[in-house]
Amino acid sequence: MGGETVYVSGKYPAGLTVAEYYRLPEKERGRGFRMMKRDATVYVRGEITHRDHKTVYLKGGHRVLMNTENRAKAMRFLAFLD
Repeated sequence: MGGETVYVSGKYPAGLTVAEYYRLPEKERGRGFRMMKRDATVYVRGEITHRDHKTVYLKGGHRVLMNTENRAKAMRFLAFLD
């Protein structure tokens, strides 16, 4: 739910805001970009699988709290997008 819409590409992996995207030259827009959400509120339930951990089974809805390593000064260019 919510979050900020960003346009992501290989050249802009952290994403561009809508305003930044539309400031690009027209010929550059749409080339390899996909629309994603930054800082959205996410809820999950059921079977959660990921290669970094064992499968987790959740009954009911649970809010997902994102890793905050991107807020560290050394990681200022890291972004979590969905």
